[in-house]
Amino acid sequence: MFPLPELDELYVNHWVLTQYLSLCAILDEPADHARWIVARQLAKSQLQRDSAADRAWAFGTLAELDLLGTVYGKDEDAESLSIEERVIEACCQIRNLTGSDSFHVSSTRRQFQRYLEWWDRNEWREVARAAIDALRA
Repeated sequence: MFPLPELDELYVNHWVLTQYLSLCAILDEPADHARWIVARQLAKSQLQRDSAADRAWAFGTLAELDLLGTVYGKDEDAESLSIEERVIEACCQIRNLTGSDSFHVSSTRRQFQRYLEWWDRNEWREVARAAIDALRA
């Protein structure tokens, strides 16, 4: 039997799950709304961490999951903000936590550029542009 990972290690799984959801969306695989919700909950729980870097990565995941929400469906618990507004807010949080020149900002910006340049879809085009602009500001 494999040992269970420490609880802290489980928090990073939101990134792995988000990459899986991203690949499914890009490849037009059936949407898995339940996994999308789980990934959001994992990322939201990481926002409670002490580390600014951990919180920045969680905001990056939440921004990407919001973009993917254009495919996976609306989160029933989402605030009244639009998807684009939530993505912009998350991207601003990354910049505030780590600085405009941080790896967190450049890595997240590159991911959104992939959505725009490599995997362009009408559903998420404007959201990706908004994220890139927010990460450049």
